[in-house]
Amino acid sequence: MKKNISIIGLTNSFKKSIAKKLADELEMVFADVNDLMEYNLINDEMLAVAGQDYYNKNERKTLETVLSYQNTVLTVNFSTLNKLNNFDILKQNSLIIYVALNYADFQNLSQQEYDNNVLKLNQIVFNDRDLIMRKYADIVVEVNHLTLNNVIEKTLDSIGKYYKI
Repeated sequence: MKKNISIIGLTNSFKKSIAKKLADELEMVFADVNDLMEYNLINDEMLAVAGQDYYNKNERKTLETVLSYQNTVLTVNFSTLNKLNNFDILKQNSLIIYVALNYADFQNLSQQEYDNNVLKLNQIVFNDRDLIMRKYADIVVEVNHLTLNNVIEKTLDSIGKYYKI
């Protein structure tokens, strides 16, 4: 049995809410890899000064550090996952749960999450990213208008079925 759970998805705040609630339900620790990177000053300013390779290596180091923990529910942004074989290291060290939204729900949540200056994913990019995450996920939880508590309930049920508990 893998000792960590990774929640992946296409909206940051929704994914993070699910991960925090799931961590509480399972009495596990919550960690957001991208928040930890910003705390360690691994951000766009550092990228501009040090370059992409340095940024990617520190991003990978942060991910590896979090994955060395036990009993952690973590979240990772798609941009982090989709480079340097980060999906592979995540797969080796955690149960990957993809919180899948349909495009309409994604757009609705994105409008709440971001201001108008942030580019939104178009349908084609959304579909591509959705396929990639479905490919790597151990469990896919279809959200489809469910409340946070319903998503947690469905996720816990899916974990139980995955481990045949």
